[in-house]
Amino acid sequence: MGTIKFSSLVSDARGKVGGVVFSRNAAGAIARKFTKPVNPNTARQQDIRNQFASLISSWRDLSPADQQVWADMAPQYPYTNAMGESSQYTGQGLYNHLNMNLSVVGTAAIDTPLVPETFSAINLASVSLVLTAGLLTTANVVISAVGAATEAVIVEMTTSMSGGITKPAKSAFRQIQIFTDASAAATLDVETAYIALYGSPQLGAKVFTRAWLINKNTGQRLNLGQVVHVVTGT
Repeated sequence: MGTIKFSSLVSDARGKVGGVVFSRNAAGAIARKFTKPVNPNTARQQDIRNQFASLISSWRDLSPADQQVWADMAPQYPYTNAMGESSQYTGQGLYNHLNMNLSVVGTAAIDTPLVPETFSAINLASVSLVLTAGLLTTANVVISAVGAATEAVIVEMTTSMSGGITKPAKSAFRQIQIFTDASAAATLDVETAYIALYGSPQLGAKVFTRAWLINKNTGQRLNLGQVVHVVTGT
């Protein structure tokens, strides 16, 4: 899928032409190859769909005045779209974005948006995965410093990947564990959670990790970065 910038002569395009689908999303105009949708309907997908359905229903239950409060707050939550341009949510878009983040970390939805808060100045520092006789015995994700008690850390990782891979697809990452108190520790033990999802990784394989910080008051999300680790041990 790619984003499109139109000229003054062509301002928009929609529909399917010759196997290419033209559409628009929050990032702007896009073009992608048409593929028949796949619907594996995993438990996580069902959960996400149910959460979205619940948010849509909850948004409709808000009064027009309350919905306008979200629209008025949207300029304070700008984001960068896929073309690197600053964009702005609609009122409903902001409501869905913040409350989905809160839902992921087990925090109740908010009906009224709050003024954005400043995140702790931390990032994803390193990852260590060590095997003993082929079994994972150490799996630590290290954050550069502890965060705040009002923040949660979401850790996403890949399964074993070959050495030639330098940029895994977004779909390769799966949520490993959520740490609901970012002030508790800077070294996060994910051994049990990783084994439960993937089993032990392969010796010498690459495992990619990325992490996110969620403000449990506002629903803001901060990308803490991505690192790659080559599995060591015996």
